[in-house]
Amino acid sequence: MPHERTGLAGGVLNTAMELGPTVVFAIVLTFGSDAVSLAATGAALALVAALNLRVQRSRPSRPSSLPQGATQ
Repeated sequence: MPHERTGLAGGVLNTAMELGPTVVFAIVLTFGSDAVSLAATGAALALVAALNLRVQRSRPSRPSSLPQGATQ
């Protein structure tokens, strides 16, 4: 990706991450009963949380830029 377009790509990615789950949630609520919608939403949130945890654990930890003993 050219350096000039990295801001645009980041904006598109952030927008998709914000709107994607909202649209899916609206579709599930529209076509399902209350119980089915609630169960599907809970399952989707649990799946996203599990994937997020897995990704966070697979990344190497970054060294802190703070001096030893300092807190944020």
